[in-house]
Amino acid sequence: MPQRIAQEPSYADRIAREHAIFDAELDVHALPAIYHYWSNRYLLPMEQALGFDHPYDFFAQSLLTAAKGATSTARFISLGAGNCDAESISHFACARSASRTSRSNAWT
Repeated sequence: MPQRIAQEPSYADRIAREHAIFDAELDVHALPAIYHYWSNRYLLPMEQALGFDHPYDFFAQSLLTAAKGATSTARFISLGAGNCDAESISHFACARSASRTSRSNAWT
């Protein structure tokens, strides 16, 4: 008997499946308790040794450092996956820091 080749779902079908998964999900960032234990026990001390208290601090400080060397308005682009939480929070951290240091062009 010939083997049937399954047809791949269309792009619209894949999008609909993603919506079905995440529409009902209230907190897409809900992680199991072991994650928080492990990250606080092992990762946080390493971040703090580098001067960061949170992964978002890493992004914000890296962007600010890059912006300091800019000869014109610093512009950044983020390519990847997710819902841009890190980028949004980093944006506000940069804006706060820029207003404190009077570098209003640190982020646009």
